[in-house]
Amino acid sequence: MKKSSTIDELVDMHHKGKEIMAGENPFHNMLTYLKSFDGSNDANVLKTLLVITKSFKDNEVIKEKREEIKNKLESIVGEIH
Repeated sequence: MKKSSTIDELVDMHHKGKEIMAGENPFHNMLTYLKSFDGSNDANVLKTLLVITKSFKDNEVIKEKREEIKNKLESIVGEIH
């Protein structure tokens, strides 16, 4: 994948996250969106998911999935803060 297409993909993910949170049932839809990346081992993708969800990381619906993503990212790149 070319660098510019990777950046475009990450930007698209951010926009999709904003779209989800502006819609109906945002947290349940965000959980579904996060689950769609279960097979990803791309550190950039995982980090983007954490950034997208940072402001509501303690939400009961998504916090467990977000923690899974964080743990997976840390297994790839080491501890993050």
